[in-house]
Amino acid sequence: MKLSHKLFLTIGAVVLFALTAGFLFLFFLVGSLMDGWVSGYETRIAGNSMQSIDRYFNERQIDIEDLAQSKTFETLLTELVYGNKDSEAYSRAYNLGREKIKEFHTLSGQWESLSVISKAGDILISNDQERADKNISEYPDELYAFKEGLKGKPFYSDLITTDNGKDMMIFSAPVKNKFAADNPIVGAVVGRLNTRNFKEYLDLSPNHYKILRKDGKILFSSTKTPFSGKADIEIKEAGYGFFKGNGWTLQIHATNHPGFPVFMASSFFALIFLAILPLIYLAIRRFHTVPIIKLVSYANDAAKKKGTILEGIKPEGEMAGLIEAIKELSREIKEEAQVITADKDEMKRSRLEIDKFRIAVENSSDHIFITDKSGIIVYANNAVEAITGYKKEEIIGSTPAKWGRQMNKAYYEKMWDVIKNKKQAFFDDLINIKKSGEKYEARIKIFPILDENGKILYFIGIERNISEVKDIDKAKNDFVSLASHQLCTPLSAINWYAEMLLAGDAGKLTDDQQSYLEQIYHSNKRMVILVNALLNVSRIDLGSFSIEPENIDLKALADSVLSDMPPSFKKKKLNIVKEYDKNLAPFYADPTLVRIIFQNILTNAIKYTPEGGTIKLTIGKLGDELLIKLSDTGCGMPKEQQSKIFTKLFRADNVRRLETDGTGLGLYIVKAIVEGGGGKIWFESEEKKGTTFYITFPITGMARKIGTKRLS
Repeated sequence: MKLSHKLFLTIGAVVLFALTAGFLFLFFLVGSLMDGWVSGYETRIAGNSMQSIDRYFNERQIDIEDLAQSKTFETLLTELVYGNKDSEAYSRAYNLGREKIKEFHTLSGQWESLSVISKAGDILISNDQERADKNISEYPDELYAFKEGLKGKPFYSDLITTDNGKDMMIFSAPVKNKFAADNPIVGAVVGRLNTRNFKEYLDLSPNHYKILRKDGKILFSSTKTPFSGKADIEIKEAGYGFFKGNGWTLQIHATNHPGFPVFMASSFFALIFLAILPLIYLAIRRFHTVPIIKLVSYANDAAKKKGTILEGIKPEGEMAGLIEAIKELSREIKEEAQVITADKDEMKRSRLEIDKFRIAVENSSDHIFITDKSGIIVYANNAVEAITGYKKEEIIGSTPAKWGRQMNKAYYEKMWDVIKNKKQAFFDDLINIKKSGEKYEARIKIFPILDENGKILYFIGIERNISEVKDIDKAKNDFVSLASHQLCTPLSAINWYAEMLLAGDAGKLTDDQQSYLEQIYHSNKRMVILVNALLNVSRIDLGSFSIEPENIDLKALADSVLSDMPPSFKKKKLNIVKEYDKNLAPFYADPTLVRIIFQNILTNAIKYTPEGGTIKLTIGKLGDELLIKLSDTGCGMPKEQQSKIFTKLFRADNVRRLETDGTGLGLYIVKAIVEGGGGKIWFESEEKKGTTFYITFPITGMARKIGTKRLS
């Protein structure tokens, strides 16, 4: 049997069966059920409308509750309760509240008025400006709803008629102070809803209906002819259904039940369909069956040619549009396939890059681990065993405390504050312990990884064992200290004998001898300065220097250092400006260390300030801190080298050209002394214009430090 015949027989049988069954059902049952349908129809459409109106009221109640639960109104009313009406928080909440009420009233379009009312009944905010700063007691229609809201639950009234003749429903909701333990009520939000919106929620057309108030007044009606009777007396007029609401009543009469048109239309169309069934068969064959058979034939021809679907085929009749659409779809599929292929290539390249990164991380000599936001380890690389002694599977699921916990509690609290609360990276050296019990020094870096909203996803930690580096550094410092100590004795002897010879203790010197000895003496002095600086650096690096504070006169100490400056200082004819706080009390500090600070910064200022320049020394208070400020009009520092100024053995390029003599250790020592005593040091500098150093200490003085060595 042909496809067209099968299609016709199938469709014809299904349609004929459906129409016959439907016709018999309508004929035997519709008449007997029509009365019940009418009553049920009235109930159903009225019930739907009642539900819609109830849903509308519930939505408006939720609107009021959302406003009442707003943080803005809670803050506004809470500040008022606690007498903070003049506070910045109250003012900000008041302004935000006005904007919120205005915006809500405009966007909703449902409310006659919206008001935020204090517990005392004062109207703080309202979209109706005439109400602002009045008391709710002036509006009896809303006073009852306000009092109900203060009882702690949302409320809405029956339908009422206000003094100005408008039909309204009043809604209210309490505003609570959520910060207090018992969540006390601090006010309420009250809204008036106009009944003009009722009609939009009634799906009663084309039936006769009316909505009445308790006093019988008709609010809405589908007919100009009024119904008889009062709404509060259940008068059942013939053919009318009666349904009561909140202070209002719905009466409806089903004048156009859908059952009759359905019955008549179904019978009519069933007879018509039976008459035109042969025409349907011819139409299906002409416009559907035959074209589909041709389309299958075209597709088979295209498949045999192994070309793009339907390319080269010239369709006829109504199938031309369909064929062209399929061709276009084929081209789009081909283009999408090319895009997918390109995406696959890009994904392959990305996978290769990820593999490279993974291999680099896995084989890094540093221990790299990842934890979740609570500190549980979810990943560790291969270096974990070499550094901690634990295998990967032993630490995954645990915390870094497995090989840590060697520092005090305050240290770890500070670390968590930095990475979890401040969401910043943490860098430091600390002591950890291997699985074998051996302790080691580690340098750690911990980075919080955040999502697009700034919330922590996980932490990445990098740990390096620096015990060997520390041992080498200690050995170097020990060697420098030992060598410097061994040099002190012969250098002192050279200095002593040179002074004796220069003084003529061994007889009169010739001019050449005098010149040679002066060269020896000054060179030896520079060597003594260098040796002392190296000794100080080694004591600083070993952490063995002590700080022994006592009450000192900073101004006298600064003047003493200035008076000890070498004769070359006077030759430069520098302008020294001293600005001392006359009321400055004795300062609790180590006099030796403070002298070292003054000697280094003043020597640098004098050395690198040209003749006729100005040096200004300021000693005074800066808030609750002591301030030492030294500025000069010297050569300044190159901007690109300023970050290195406090490192060991560093001297800027421009000062090397001006003055070849210098150790590059002075400012390193100064910074160590200042920070060791609980102070801070920083500077501002501009090349060819000068430099200003700032040193601050707590006004209470330098912190005492127990040590085995004194700096000299």
